Amino acid sequence: MFSSKITKKSISKKAVFVFLLFAFCSMLFYTTYTHQAKGAALANVSGFGWSDNVGWISFNCMDMGMASCLATYYGVYLDETTNKFSGYAWGDNVGWISFESTDVSGCPNPSCQPKLNNDDTVSGWAKALSADDNGWDGWISLSGTDYGVTFNSLTNKFEGYAWGGDVVGWISFNCQSTPGGCVTSDYAVELAPPANNLPTVEIKAPTPLDGLSRPKDENIFFTGWGNDSDGDTLISAQWRDYGTVSNVGDCSGGFPLSMSGNIDTLTGVTTFDEDKLALGVHYICVRVKDDHNNWSLPDLDDKVKVTIEEVTYDCSDGSDSFSDFDTFSDEDDPGCHSDFDSTNNGSYVPTDDNEGDEPACSNSDDDDGDGLPDDDDPGCHTDGDPLNSVSYNPADNTENDCGDGVCSPGETYPICPQDCSFIWFEF
Repeated sequence: MFSSKITKKSISKKAVFVFLLFAFCSMLFYTTYTHQAKGAALANVSGFGWSDNVGWISFNCMDMGMASCLATYYGVYLDETTNKFSGYAWGDNVGWISFESTDVSGCPNPSCQPKLNNDDTVSGWAKALSADDNGWDGWISLSGTDYGVTFNSLTNKFEGYAWGGDVVGWISFNCQSTPGGCVTSDYAVELAPPANNLPTVEIKAPTPLDGLSRPKDENIFFTGWGNDSDGDTLISAQWRDYGTVSNVGDCSGGFPLSMSGNIDTLTGVTTFDEDKLALGVHYICVRVKDDHNNWSLPDLDDKVKVTIEEVTYDCSDGSDSFSDFDTFSDEDDPGCHSDFDSTNNGSYVPTDDNEGDEPACSNSDDDDGDGLPDDDDPGCHTDGDPLNSVSYNPADNTENDCGDGVCSPGETYPICPQDCSFIWFEF
């Protein structure tokens, strides 16, 4: 029966030899004919424990290589949600040692379920299934008054002793727990660290992701939102241009647009702006990295298709615009200067799309072809509201309809945030 008073003192070597000789012969039959697959399919406890009485105890078939698992699968599993153990360990001289709740019910005290407690102590019972209940009940206590198994979260290894009665004796879970340390044998039972989930990232601007057009040399604001379900810190981000190649893979190739360092480690937001994209189609992707050096995997939301188009403006097209027919063109036309002074090189605006000598919003003409001239045109109002006389800007030299939901040529985020929005998220 299980001893209620135990110490770590050695019992008589002769008594042990006689008792074990009988036990080993009995176990030989068990080992030969009952060594079949047991244990949780996701066993995450591995390594060896040692008993001076019955020798090595393996907690995972992988302890002895893949071939061992193919021959006989077994292992012990710790559910890190419930903190309960299940599955089986194996000892060549003792057979199966079960951590299954059905096998340990009826243990010597009410707390039978083997589990890892919040204070990193292990409690409950395991059972050697080869017990004959004729002087040996097979119970293995994982903790007691002056002994017990504990978990070291810094090393992910178990330490201390379990007690298996006179037959199994003390089971050491870590050579560091023994008086001689790990000089003779280096072993431990350990818990595999939880798998680290890879971070994810989404491009939030510009949109739509499946295709948008922008004029050449216009500044484009890019915003991505990274996330890590493990709570890891995102430490780096990369924006890359794959040109016309739509399959960006894991976003590790292509041409680097913005490298590491442009990510907010608190919010996971990564931003950059770009005004040097060449004409044509560009597939641009982003990836983020956590503090475990894991990069995000490809996702449908981590790339955007941008088409850069050639755009001509009245004030840089090399001809006198139809809007004024004053025989002056481009920098020679007063209408192409912010102060209407053609002698002032500093006021020349080549992206001005109106050569009229009067600002487009006060020349009585419908300059953008929407049927609405000057103060009737939303593009001549700072808030895009033609009914608001206070927001009318007669000095505005473009009637582009800021506020119509379309980022038209000549409109940029600083000029028209209603249409060319720069998206930012607060957390």
